Amino acid sequence: MVRIYAVHLDQMLDQETFHQLSTYLSVERENRIRALQNNLAAHRTLIGGLLARYVLSKKLQVASSDLCFYQNEYGKPLLKSSRPLHFNLSYSGEWVVCSISSTSVGVVIEKMNPIDYAKAKRFFTPDEYAELLNKEEIERLAYYYRLWCLKESYLKATGKGLYHSMDAFSITPSIRSGQYEVENGKQTFYVKEYALDPAYKLAVCAKNKGFAEQIKQMQASFLVRNFMAASESHTTPFSAKLI
Repeated sequence: MVRIYAVHLDQMLDQETFHQLSTYLSVERENRIRALQNNLAAHRTLIGGLLARYVLSKKLQVASSDLCFYQNEYGKPLLKSSRPLHFNLSYSGEWVVCSISSTSVGVVIEKMNPIDYAKAKRFFTPDEYAELLNKEEIERLAYYYRLWCLKESYLKATGKGLYHSMDAFSITPSIRSGQYEVENGKQTFYVKEYALDPAYKLAVCAKNKGFAEQIKQMQASFLVRNFMAASESHTTPFSAKLI
C-alpha cells in the first residue's frame, strides 16, 4: 500500500525548539537548514526530516535513532532496512508531504504560483505543450501544475529525479481518472493525484498500484509534540545520515 502523510506548517517554531529539533537530524540536513536564508524554507526542511523519521520509525516499530539512510547514484535518499520500505519527501508553500511504499515511490507537491509559460516549453513534449497553450487562461495554470507533478513524481519514483529529461516522456492528465500508468521498459509505474489544498497540486508515483484513498494529515505542532515525546524515551544519539 502506498501511503501519504502531509504536515501543515500551522506555526513557526521558536528558536530554542527549532535548534533542539535540528539536533535529531543528520549533520548534512542541519547544514542544509543553516544555509537557507528563507525562514519558511528552513522550517519545511526541518519538518520534512522529522516527518520521514516519524512515519518510518512507526512503520518499522523502531526508534528514530536506529534508522539508517544512504543515497543512490542520483542522490535520492533510501532507507537501509531488512524490510522493503521506500519513502520520498516533497515540500511547497505551507505543506510538507511524505509517501512510503514497499516499492520505489516519488511524491511531488507544488503551490500554484504564477509562471512564465514560455519557459515551460523545455519541460514538456510538443503535444503536452500544445495542449497546455490550448487551455483557457482560467484552466492553464492548474493544468501546468498537474503535468509538472505527474511527471516529476514519476522521475522521483524511478530514482533518477531531474537527471532524466522531463520532455522525454509524456503523461496526459485525464478528467475521468486520477490514476495513470507509465511504461518504462519492462517496468510499469502508477501515478495518482490527490486533492489536498485548492491552492496546490499533488501527485504520487510508485510501482505499487495500491494507493491509500486518503492522505493522513497533521499539523506541524502535532508532529513536533509526538516526535519529541518518542525521542525523550531514547538516549541513543541520532547518527543516521542524510535525513
